[in-house]
Amino acid sequence: MTFRIEDVTTHEHVATITKQVPSAFAWCFAPDLDNYKIDFDKVQAKEWKALLLALTIFMDFRYFNTNRNEQEGERRRRGDI
Repeated sequence: MTFRIEDVTTHEHVATITKQVPSAFAWCFAPDLDNYKIDFDKVQAKEWKALLLALTIFMDFRYFNTNRNEQEGERRRRGDI
């Protein structure tokens, strides 16, 4: 999965965040393992690079991690427990 980062004023492509799929061997032993690659193509300022790192961590927690408490609540609402 690839996310293109664009400059808001020029709409120019400046960076790319790629979520890399772990190997089958790694996934069997650590199914919650996530690898990300950030290409800072045209990003020069260290502050913006730090912001892209923070964005990557936020995206991982927000969209790609499962919350066990949330799953448990959903199962209780459905009556599975």
